[in-house]
Amino acid sequence: SLHISATLDVGTPEAVAHREYLGGSEGDFREELLETMLSDLGSAGSIIVYSPYEKTQLSKMALLFPLRERAIHAVIDRLVDLEPLIRANVHHPDFHGRTSLKVTLPVLVPSYVGRYKALSINDGAHAAAAFQRVRGSPELSDAERSELRSELLDYCRLDTLAMVELLQALQRLAEDPER
Repeated sequence: SLHISATLDVGTPEAVAHREYLGGSEGDFREELLETMLSDLGSAGSIIVYSPYEKTQLSKMALLFPLRERAIHAVIDRLVDLEPLIRANVHHPDFHGRTSLKVTLPVLVPSYVGRYKALSINDGAHAAAAFQRVRGSPELSDAERSELRSELLDYCRLDTLAMVELLQALQRLAEDPER
């Protein structure tokens, strides 16, 4: 899931476009995922992340697909990790000295607590397990598989939208540091 904005002014919903991809239940989807992602990301602009996870996964993809290594490294060069920025510049007693997304997001974007709880898949561990079920559980009916895929996409959409809303919260803090 990606949320894409042509500008850093992400304050209005129409300023942000959503793209999503979820591999099918059969076969190796990694190359299709890579091509879809590269197309959706384009060749310019910052890519907001929160942790080195995306960089690690992209580096693994570069090893798997050497013909796309240059394009993948161009994406890696555009990654902007918000966690070190928050660690160095944003302090809040409810962080309890930590800066993981699970700690900072509820403090900086309080509305997210309820939004995740409202989902049937509401954290990364459950999402990974659900994805494995979609991919490898022959006992799932087509309707169950479709429903599980929909739930996964809902979780992924909310997860990437969190980066947009976190960026908005940081922009508000930058404009008014007394908040």
